[in-house]
Amino acid sequence: MSAGESPAAYRPIYDAPQRRSAPAPLLPLAIALTLGILAARQIGAEAVGAAAWAVAGGAAAGGSFWLWRFGGPWIAAARVLLLLAVFTAGAARYQHVTALPANHVARLVGADRMLTRISGAIITSPQSHPVERHNPYTPFPSTARTRFVLRADELRTSEPPTAIVGDLRVTVGDENFAGRIGDRVEITGWLSRTRGAQNPGEADWASVFALQGIHAALTTDSDALCRVEHRGASRWGSFRHALRSRAAAVLLDPVVHVDADEALRAVDAMVLGQRSAVSARVDQAFIRTGTVHILSVSGSHVAMIGGAVWLVVRYLLRRGRKTAAVTMAVAVLLYAALAEPSAPISRATLMALFASMALLAGRTLASLNWLAASAIVVLAIEPRELLRAGFQLSFVQVLVLFTVVPTVYRVLAGNRILAVAGLAPTDADTLGALVLRRARQSLAALAAVSVMAWVFAVPLAAWHFGFITPLGSVQSFLLSPLFAFVIVLGFAGLVLGGLIPVVAPIASGVVVTLMGWLLEAVEALAAWPGALVEIPRPPGWLVLGSYAVLGGLSWMGLRRERLADAAVRHARERHEQPRMPRVRRSGALLAGGLTLLLGGGWAWWIAGWGARPSWHALTVLAVGSGSAAVLTAPDGSAAVFDCGTLHNFDAGEVTRRALRHLRAKGPVALTVSHDNFDHYSGAATLIASQLARQVLAPAGFLAAREYSASVAQLIEDCGGLERFQLLAADDELMVGAARCDVLWPPADLPPGFSANDQSLVFRVTIGSRSLLVTGDIEAAAMQALLDADDRGNMALASDVLVAPHHGSIERVTGEFLRTVNPRVILVSTGRSRDRFRDLVRETLGEGVRVLSTREMGAIEVRVHADEQVEVRTPFARGVDEAAARIGPH
Repeated sequence: MSAGESPAAYRPIYDAPQRRSAPAPLLPLAIALTLGILAARQIGAEAVGAAAWAVAGGAAAGGSFWLWRFGGPWIAAARVLLLLAVFTAGAARYQHVTALPANHVARLVGADRMLTRISGAIITSPQSHPVERHNPYTPFPSTARTRFVLRADELRTSEPPTAIVGDLRVTVGDENFAGRIGDRVEITGWLSRTRGAQNPGEADWASVFALQGIHAALTTDSDALCRVEHRGASRWGSFRHALRSRAAAVLLDPVVHVDADEALRAVDAMVLGQRSAVSARVDQAFIRTGTVHILSVSGSHVAMIGGAVWLVVRYLLRRGRKTAAVTMAVAVLLYAALAEPSAPISRATLMALFASMALLAGRTLASLNWLAASAIVVLAIEPRELLRAGFQLSFVQVLVLFTVVPTVYRVLAGNRILAVAGLAPTDADTLGALVLRRARQSLAALAAVSVMAWVFAVPLAAWHFGFITPLGSVQSFLLSPLFAFVIVLGFAGLVLGGLIPVVAPIASGVVVTLMGWLLEAVEALAAWPGALVEIPRPPGWLVLGSYAVLGGLSWMGLRRERLADAAVRHARERHEQPRMPRVRRSGALLAGGLTLLLGGGWAWWIAGWGARPSWHALTVLAVGSGSAAVLTAPDGSAAVFDCGTLHNFDAGEVTRRALRHLRAKGPVALTVSHDNFDHYSGAATLIASQLARQVLAPAGFLAAREYSASVAQLIEDCGGLERFQLLAADDELMVGAARCDVLWPPADLPPGFSANDQSLVFRVTIGSRSLLVTGDIEAAAMQALLDADDRGNMALASDVLVAPHHGSIERVTGEFLRTVNPRVILVSTGRSRDRFRDLVRETLGEGVRVLSTREMGAIEVRVHADEQVEVRTPFARGVDEAAARIGPH
């Protein structure tokens, strides 16, 4: 300390009580349980059990010999055996939960959906989803739907009914479904598998639902096909239903007439726990700001409410610690009953209860031990929670909150530079100084929490969701105070409105107004450039290595903080100014090296330096009844052949995600073959995302704007005619080393050809290999191409053919197939094409493979540097993945 600095600037820091960390004896047990579950998932519970028993037997034998020979530490041996027992129990529990019995409903499902009748009990609250149009060109918007989970118990397609088990995700094509949680219902509908990923970059919802114990889906068109038998729910279910109904009546009904629909939905989601109530636009805004955990009731909500109740009872009402602890426990339990169950809520509720019990018993607040205990309880009940993003993010961030954040806060509060600048906390002589000091401390704590929570969440968010939010810590810092105020005020409004009905309209109006401000702030921050960056899913070693590096840096910081605490205690005993430990050069170099290693690893992955493929690939995407294909090159260049679908989803978003996943760099060449919207409905999305700057189309497409409202709308959505460029026969595109020659239509195409017969046809040549992409050509165009091939004006022969018109059959299709003579035919379709398969078999023989996106999902054709052609179907379910190499043609 220099002579000019006041010791008072440091007094609040050095005179603070120095507490040793509370013991956490349950932490090793939680780690052993976690490792047992992970081991069972990777190698199977039987192998884990055999290995654990072998190790346990060896440990027991070795421990017995040690005790007999040397009388050694029997307690340590007992601990090892206990950890092995917990490890084995975790593996066995995971195996028990994930094993499907012989009569499980998932075993009824084949590759195709089946019409059936199933009865069971509704175990989740039915949620209504309003109509949303995702494809602006489709003339048939999707109908409103109601979704819930059914616990099936009978298959009623036979007499007598067959007993079955298993949970189903039910979708009813009606928003006025009459069932409630606890009711029995008989449903006639289509039974199918849950939908997995169909294209590169898509979420694998089948895996997500499997972690919830759901392996099949049941869809019915109307609630007329559902026979509901109203039954009283259990006492707990009735209590929860009554509590939620009362909460909605208090908080939402008084302002239901207010013109603030988005704010009302957000209150329903953030305060009452109905996440599905919010619109997709609001959901995306919270995702872009890295605050999506705010949108759904989570552990932070429970912690805020518990903390607010504690402060009110303890300091505002001036009640004792035990009264405050009991009140906090009751409030947390009521809120947990109000919200939908989840691992973060269970964790926060258990920890709040542990804290209340510790306060009642006068015990030390052992937060790490509570965290371990809550993990053990949650995983013992549902071990699959360990694999879910919510559980991992929740426990990692809370662990950081208890271990790393206090050290960072003390660094911020006790920094010498901040003290000299007058920003460190000092003794307060006036009320204003006290308020200022508390405000500075709160800002330092908020900064520490926002930054550290963001840093430790980034690897997991990238792993699970495929994006990072570079500005997430700043945006969380700005939004958290308003969010906390809204949540606490919402809970206070629930309590006051329930006790004093006349207060309910006032409280509801204030909460909805504040929620509107919060939504405006979130949407404004979501519009910041660089708020969200999509990246391919990082490899597991990068994620684990990141946490190893972060853990090492945290350990170094904690160790230095312990040395500082020891210096303070030593100085206090001697009544001297403390001498803080110096940062060793080796330690600083190690910390700097680890930081550079971590940053370099992520920069290496995000920039794609280590993940760029060495092959050209044509990926035909699964877009149902429609067409979209992506050609990518090793240098990152790409072309898109069509981008559309008949169904009510955005084919452009599907294509955009695929391009990102395949490491394509913009701008890409976007082509539209003709003027049917199932080939261009997603083109405007690619233009808006700036992945493509122009649309390449034949002359007939632009001419169609005179009579096609859809084409005119696309031109307007893309920014006008200047965004379009004409393509015709003899033009070519280059994608890396792949040459894409336009074979059809000619620039002087005579009138009389249908829209389909005006489709662009590309022949992609990579070395000696070729792929033919044919759009929707029919008999007239195929005949013209055959005539040109006969005259020697072009060569149609190709290794791979993308079937014309989604696999439809024309009078010259057989001759066209013989001329092209492909080894593999890819069909982009949402329908069965058995007749086309039969024609291929009759025309080309059994050796030609026909792969359909309907059965296989997206299909990838790779042309390697050695000109070997490899066909892959990585998204096929229920069939073996087709992967083969094609030799010389």
